[in-house]
Amino acid sequence: MAQSAADLNEATLLENLRQRFEAGHIYTYVGSILIAVNPFKFHPIYNPKYVRLYQNQRIGPILPPHIFAIADNAYYNMLKEKRNQIYLATLPVRATTPAPVRF
Repeated sequence: MAQSAADLNEATLLENLRQRFEAGHIYTYVGSILIAVNPFKFHPIYNPKYVRLYQNQRIGPILPPHIFAIADNAYYNMLKEKRNQIYLATLPVRATTPAPVRF
């Protein structure tokens, strides 16, 4: 796995994502960017327990990467800065149908 930015390139990023995915981790941070790999199966990580777990937590090494952390960070920044926040979600270029967003 890449240990520093100097080690980060396409091959190490893809290998890191593969290893994390095989270990059951569908989310990975690359700096402040969250990468999600669709497992095409149910993961019990989308419920009120996880919302509370990530509420008022900083993005970082304490909790595993999760979309709820990104959402809470956006909400916190909106309140703190009193400005709208924009977060971008994209699908791979090859995605030509809505299928990639389903499991």
